Amino acid sequence: MEYINGLDVQSKGLLPLAYFSFLVICALTTLDSGYIALKWFFENTLGKSQHMLMAMVPKKLVESPIPSFFLVGIIALIGLTAHLQLEYFMVFYASFFVGYASLAIARCFVPNSQQALPQIRMFSLASISVVIFAFGYFIHNTPLLILASLLPLAYVVWLVFNTDLLRVVTAKAGEGIEAAQEIPAIKAITKTAHAVTGSQVVAPVEHHALGGHFEGKWFVYSMIASYSDTNSVGNVYFGMYAMFVGKTRELFFNTVMPDFDLKTTKFYILTRSFEHKFVRESREFDTITVKIRVAETNRKFCTLEHQIFGTDNELLGKGKQSLLFVASKDYSLIDIPSEVYTAFMPHI
Repeated sequence: MEYINGLDVQSKGLLPLAYFSFLVICALTTLDSGYIALKWFFENTLGKSQHMLMAMVPKKLVESPIPSFFLVGIIALIGLTAHLQLEYFMVFYASFFVGYASLAIARCFVPNSQQALPQIRMFSLASISVVIFAFGYFIHNTPLLILASLLPLAYVVWLVFNTDLLRVVTAKAGEGIEAAQEIPAIKAITKTAHAVTGSQVVAPVEHHALGGHFEGKWFVYSMIASYSDTNSVGNVYFGMYAMFVGKTRELFFNTVMPDFDLKTTKFYILTRSFEHKFVRESREFDTITVKIRVAETNRKFCTLEHQIFGTDNELLGKGKQSLLFVASKDYSLIDIPSEVYTAFMPHI
């Protein structure tokens, strides 16, 4: 009996030590995680702010623990002034965040728990848990406090292991993704993902001539954008569209004037002006189709109109250019040569 009593006395001495040790560990881990989160927020939000006052704050000060301790001090002073108890600070940890924390753990360790889950329901349940916890605290009802903490956990467990619900949610998520893919911006990103994996590369139109072909009055040439046509962001560099139009124009000239020879020609074709309106972006492995035609002519100048289309025949851009003609000997401005009139007239 004395041994048991001695053990009881020893246990009574160890319990307060264990309790306060647990409190110290919780405080240190909470402060550490809070400091890391707040530091990340300052570095990614305040550190990159273009506001004049924020630009005056030293970067090292923002990255230091000083703002975190300053904020913690303000919260502590407010709590002391309002005579808030520990439960006021822990209510969200004990109720609102329980579901999200358990969901994060489940996604790491529970198989087949990566499907999309109803986050709105989780938020609603977390809010209800806060209300239940607050009500139980004010009426001094411990079971309500425990229920508020266990309710989000039980809901997440039911979500993760309820395979029927997961299938329903996954199907609905698939429908949402299919609907979102109809949005032009999402459609462009989706096409890029398929292109990068190499699963789908759309070839030019069947029987497309290597040097282009005519579709009515339009001369059409298709090509596939490659890595060299893109910039660091991954979309086709804006200057390449002018190159695409220029290449199509040269092929158009070669088609309508196959006998043109730079060595014997009496005239040169020069670009007087060029304008292009960008409508959409394109990316690597997209099929680029350029259409060009003779829009109008006068005595000295000729205007060519162009349109650029993407893989799904969506308009990427359009514009026009003005051509002038000079003598090959002295580069003096001349009227449109008769050879050009003969070549262009059938396509005006």
